Amino acid sequence: MAQGATIAAIQVADLLDALRSLGANVAALATRFGLPVDTPGDASARVDAARVLALLDAAAHALHDPLIGLHAGARRKTHGPMYYLMLSSTRASEGLQLWAQFARVPLSTLTMDVTVREGIVALTTNLGDAALARSHHAIDFAVSSNYSSLRRAIPDFELVEVTLAHPEVGEPGETARVFGCPVRFNARRNLLRFPDSTLDTVPAAAHAAINEQIQKFSAAMLVQLTAGNVRERAAEAIRTLLATGMAANRAAVARRLHMSERTLQRQLDREAVNFKVLRDSVRSDLARALLANRALKVGTVALTVGFAELASFSKAFTRWTGHSPTRYRELGERGDTPG
Repeated sequence: MAQGATIAAIQVADLLDALRSLGANVAALATRFGLPVDTPGDASARVDAARVLALLDAAAHALHDPLIGLHAGARRKTHGPMYYLMLSSTRASEGLQLWAQFARVPLSTLTMDVTVREGIVALTTNLGDAALARSHHAIDFAVSSNYSSLRRAIPDFELVEVTLAHPEVGEPGETARVFGCPVRFNARRNLLRFPDSTLDTVPAAAHAAINEQIQKFSAAMLVQLTAGNVRERAAEAIRTLLATGMAANRAAVARRLHMSERTLQRQLDREAVNFKVLRDSVRSDLARALLANRALKVGTVALTVGFAELASFSKAFTRWTGHSPTRYRELGERGDTPG
């Protein structure tokens, strides 16, 4: 499991409540794995995801239910900020955007994406952690929890298809019965698919002022969760964007980190990091590494690190290193250490 993967304690409390409704001895399970039995008083409390995985496995064994994650997600009565963001949004489309923005609040490695194609919305749930992604209990709980939240928040919500990245488990057809639609297994991604007309639906408790306050709370939780490593995460996002040929500007980096530009800037300010300086540092390191490969033309290197014009790249590279790209390459070939 990725180091530091954590789940919000309030989500764990919801899971325990769902397991209780299925007949599990929740007190014994919680004690065994050191988990909170009731909703925690500290809204920022987190739980190691490994313990939650162990809990799901133990509950499946105790209840003789190979689909414990699916059934618990279907029974879950969500109390977390993600549900209330959806419930209070002025439109379902807004709620889904907020889910993507604040996905890491319930699970520190979670990413969620929303795409629309040919009249169908696809909501992707990526647990972002190898151990979680190998557990059909974890996948089923996450995806069925999202389904439960959408059903509670959006009037007349219905799915047209679900895809899951694991083989069918348990009684054939049971997963389709719970979701109320066809399910495809062994898929590349975990998706909920539903009509794009849903995007214009007004959630059951739409209230702009309340939603704004929940957004502020969620943003504060996200800041606390990501505090201390924003520079590294932003640098990695810049490298990834450059590698895929995309613009590594502040807006794109913020989207990749599932936060607003304003939040990204605020967090970088706390670490005394200037975004342009950070981006230049990443570009400089990447350009130096690429120039060591004689097979790559300088123009190709320029494009790879985000410069459309060779002249602009040469000027920037000279500022970074004290040498033009060509001179830098010559010094490296001679065995001198370029500045």
